Amino acid sequence: MDFEHEEKMADLQNQQALALADKAKEQVVAAGEQAVAKVEASAFVESQKAPLTPLSDMLKSWMRASITAYLLVLGTYLAWNIGRLVGGLESLDTAILIPIYTDIIAQVFFLVNLTVSWFFGARGTASSKRK
Repeated sequence: MDFEHEEKMADLQNQQALALADKAKEQVVAAGEQAVAKVEASAFVESQKAPLTPLSDMLKSWMRASITAYLLVLGTYLAWNIGRLVGGLESLDTAILIPIYTDIIAQVFFLVNLTVSWFFGARGTASSKRK
């Protein structure tokens, strides 16, 4: 009887030790995951900091402007020539023109929304500039 009691007590102590070891293992794994996430976040922040020289910044600005101007000229040229070939909007039926104008208006509103969002997103807030 004495040995049965001691055996059960040893089993309970072993179960308790295993449970504590499992909890400690879970805590270590969670701490490791947090450390990895923290290192990845700081690496991402560092990767976004591109060391720009004034010359490269100027070239990047000019390339954006020149690509935008080129695409605007190309799009206008294509639309003008296609309009001439088809005979302009006067040649289209009203049932066809209404969806075209609806699409044009929706796209213009989307582009205005995108432009305003980009402007205020790139500018930041006054509180973020003070920091």
